[in-house]
Amino acid sequence: MPLDKSPAKAAGLFKDDVLLSVGGTEVEDLLGAINLVRKAKPGDELTLRVRRAGKEMDVKVKPTIVPFAAMVGLE
Repeated sequence: MPLDKSPAKAAGLFKDDVLLSVGGTEVEDLLGAINLVRKAKPGDELTLRVRRAGKEMDVKVKPTIVPFAAMVGLE
């Protein structure tokens, strides 16, 4: 489930979306997906290819820095 106030939530990603590619590069596992996202700079636009309810679609996200407090729910 996307974190509140995260770029993923702002882009409209949902809990059951299956991530297929990041920026045109196929995702093979979670670590690979994380590494691809980490290569983006804040403000860049990434295209994520996801499968939702059996249909593939592209979702545009703008990576930002998410404060640690927001990630652990302290805000």
